[in-house]
Amino acid sequence: MDQNHIAALADWVVSHWDDGFKHSYSIASSHHVAWKKWRDQIQPQSPNVWWCDSLKQAALHYSWTENGQTFESLSMTLKKTISVNDTYSCADTCNRIFEWGGVARKKTDNSRQWIYKNQENGQLCSKLKRAISLLRPDGLKTLIEFDGKDLLMNSAMTKVYAAADEQNQIVMYDGRVGAALGLIVRRMLEEREETLIPDGLNFRWGAPASNKARGLQTRDPSSRKLTFLQLPNTSNKNDADLTRAILSKTTNLLCKIIVDKLKSKGQIVKSSDIERALFMIGYDVRSSEQNRGLNT
Repeated sequence: MDQNHIAALADWVVSHWDDGFKHSYSIASSHHVAWKKWRDQIQPQSPNVWWCDSLKQAALHYSWTENGQTFESLSMTLKKTISVNDTYSCADTCNRIFEWGGVARKKTDNSRQWIYKNQENGQLCSKLKRAISLLRPDGLKTLIEFDGKDLLMNSAMTKVYAAADEQNQIVMYDGRVGAALGLIVRRMLEEREETLIPDGLNFRWGAPASNKARGLQTRDPSSRKLTFLQLPNTSNKNDADLTRAILSKTTNLLCKIIVDKLKSKGQIVKSSDIERALFMIGYDVRSSEQNRGLNT
């Protein structure tokens, strides 16, 4: 983890937090619940185009369905169950977080199976605590325990770790957030006329769920000169969980540095605000000329 490159990226984000980061894309015309807040409350006059003029505005333009419970309420419940080592309630809350995030939908999913296994052996709360301590920005130990068996790291478990962190310094790193980080890195490097991505800033992206959006390559932030890699599939790559854990911790450190730098300028911003901005930007990272088509 090259902290010099991370600090340089943090400086760039801070300089574009209030102004100078424009992005937009078309939204599928269907009334998908994830866009209900955007269409009903934020931008009812232009419901089928998402946009922002700054990274701060991207966070303010956050739209996601709560599926009956807010992430904040689920997080409070999860933290409480872990603090009292209530393994069964902890497992139930983890599954409700999966439902909130629209991930690990099947009972046979690896994340659900891992939750169930560690609920049964009584290790669930202790393992979540261990994972959180490793992923925090100030964690000093190796991430080798994220081996896909002892500890997992994927688009489902990253939501659980974010919800369980008492310090609120772990963000949800998934393919969409990775796509946004790639776009931000690309814009920074293009602005500086650099043609090589520093190893520590090669954030990986993940393809969207729908076949049409995958075909349109809505999540690939690469350009002709700068190529960003795709996230490894945890179902068939031995080191995929470790790779994702490294990316997660790098992002957590980046967000903490950004939070601290903005605080020094008199702005109170949370890591979750940065995460929301990234989540919204990462829905479609193509240029305005490319993204006029239908995205899902």
